[in-house]
Amino acid sequence: VVITFKTPYTGTRKVQYEIAKATPIITAVPTVQGITYGQKLDDGVITGGEVTGTGDAVINGIFSWEDGTITPSVSDSGVTEYTIVFTPEDDNYGEITVPVKVTVNKAAFDKENLSDDEKPEGKADAEYNNHEQELVTAPEELPDGYEKVMYRLSDTDEWSDEIPKGKDAGAYTVHVKYIGDENHDHFEGDDITVSIARKAVIVKADDKSKKYGDADPEFTATVTGTVGNDTVEYVLSRADGEKVNTYTITPSGEGIQG
Repeated sequence: VVITFKTPYTGTRKVQYEIAKATPIITAVPTVQGITYGQKLDDGVITGGEVTGTGDAVINGIFSWEDGTITPSVSDSGVTEYTIVFTPEDDNYGEITVPVKVTVNKAAFDKENLSDDEKPEGKADAEYNNHEQELVTAPEELPDGYEKVMYRLSDTDEWSDEIPKGKDAGAYTVHVKYIGDENHDHFEGDDITVSIARKAVIVKADDKSKKYGDADPEFTATVTGTVGNDTVEYVLSRADGEKVNTYTITPSGEGIQG
């Protein structure tokens, strides 16, 4: 601005006159697409929002994060406020900020990415012994963000972090579930099939003898391989004949018992 002096003196003097940028008004707060734990604010897409200036005229510009490198936790979801900056295209207006809350979802884990060390292993060569046996061994390590593995033997059983056990011979299906922390979703791993083999039992007829013309003695047998108080059912018979000779005594019974 130039000021001119006239009477009684003449001359000019320059002074500065600054016009400050106007402050716009956010009339509609923008929305932010939810993100997943592990993502940064920059991954949350900002949409909508409206800003007006002098005379309620809509001002064009860009909404962006003040610090898009922040990685929120699930505990921040809908609670912690983060700053969005509006930068107007019109240089007559200054920047303005608005706080927003962000939805942060738990991170999922793809079971196909489990390493062998992160998987429980089914017991091999298990054989019936009349006692409960652990069916699997726990994984040596867990994926990042996961706290423990739980198990159950049927869809109706409650999940438990105790290693499942089986007693009777047969096949067992072990269901596996990984428990995540507050930032990670639980997920189920592949089922594990474990078999407890039937124990082999041998029934050997005891040798017997009689005199010609006498009735057969009571046939007996020695049983080996049973466990505890377990028993097997069988019958003993011999080949027909009463002449002096050697006859085979044969045990017979169901091949699978118990």
